[in-house]
Amino acid sequence: MKTATFRGNQVVFHDVKASLEGQSFRIDGVSAGEEMNTRPVVRSALKRLGFQFPDGVRVYCPGANPLAIALAILEVTGQIPPLGEWDLAHADLSIMGIVNPILGGLAAGLNPQVTRWFGSSQDPQIETLHTAPTLWDLARCLRGEASWVEGALKHHSVNVPDFSQVQGHAGTKQDLLVAAAGGHSILLVGPGSAKMILARATVGILPHPTQDESREINSIFSRAGMLAPQSIFTGRPLRAPHFTCQVLGLIGFRGQPGELMLSSHGVLILDEVTEFPGAILQLTLKGLKENSINTLLIGLDQGSDRSSHRDARRHLERLDTLEPQMRVTVSPEGSDTRTSADLRDLVTRCREVQMTRQGCLNSQLDLKDQAAELGMTENQCRVALTISDLGCL
Repeated sequence: MKTATFRGNQVVFHDVKASLEGQSFRIDGVSAGEEMNTRPVVRSALKRLGFQFPDGVRVYCPGANPLAIALAILEVTGQIPPLGEWDLAHADLSIMGIVNPILGGLAAGLNPQVTRWFGSSQDPQIETLHTAPTLWDLARCLRGEASWVEGALKHHSVNVPDFSQVQGHAGTKQDLLVAAAGGHSILLVGPGSAKMILARATVGILPHPTQDESREINSIFSRAGMLAPQSIFTGRPLRAPHFTCQVLGLIGFRGQPGELMLSSHGVLILDEVTEFPGAILQLTLKGLKENSINTLLIGLDQGSDRSSHRDARRHLERLDTLEPQMRVTVSPEGSDTRTSADLRDLVTRCREVQMTRQGCLNSQLDLKDQAAELGMTENQCRVALTISDLGCL
């Protein structure tokens, strides 16, 4: 049997082993404080539910997961059948023996190596989840004396406007289409004029996430405690931190995902970018390389101080930026009636062309030599290639 802990962004699995020895209850692989807090919970839960508690037992369980420790004791004392190597116990346990959800439960349960995940009925009902309301019911299910509780599975996603609902802005919509198709970042310039609406709508034109991307998105949201009970997140994430966001809020802290990680495989919006501290912008540049953020959308008002404009552009010069001039009346109403679904189809087909040709998106290509020959910047070459790909569809 295994349990899970988190090291930075990674889920780390640990074997849980118990042996009958000594004259006391000991937990190895944990700190003294974790052992002191966990022992009374496990002992109380087992005794309250009428299980036999041995006089001397030693359990190795990094992370001190109380459900994993309790199941290990029941297994070594023969009160439940032997558990499999990749049976995962990752849920909380109260002193009354009630099985409760735990942060990051889904992140661990989604691992393809896991055969059975013993979790809470509040966890989303995925294929590997085996749940019961209490430890007593869980033990009866393992012995074949009762049936597993059938949980529910709800889906939720970001609610964003459809591109067809935004009147005008035909040129800006086309630029956003190019950015989404090639995975480029984009700089939106202009006072007001629906920048945020268009930025939010961009999530709707990105391709549906693959199974691996969806697994990673839900793992991150699970660790952040952002999943509603019995639900998973479908679609791609959209994050728009305020310029007062602190560094730890951006990069995360002690295993808690920050805004950069929460926007993985989705869209990150930095509105009023000149108000963000330089340190935040530098971390964003680094985070874009380490996380699969499809598009960075930046709102920049013309009325801001020009010196701050230059500072922001210096930090963003390495990004693949388009610079559409946003205007309220770019084109007559109804001049571009394509829906988000229509544009998503184009983006999906364009990305398939790129992946077939080079195994990555155009934004990730090394085009230094081609740029030098053409007298263009590398970013301009990447964007031009995406425009060409779209034109051939």
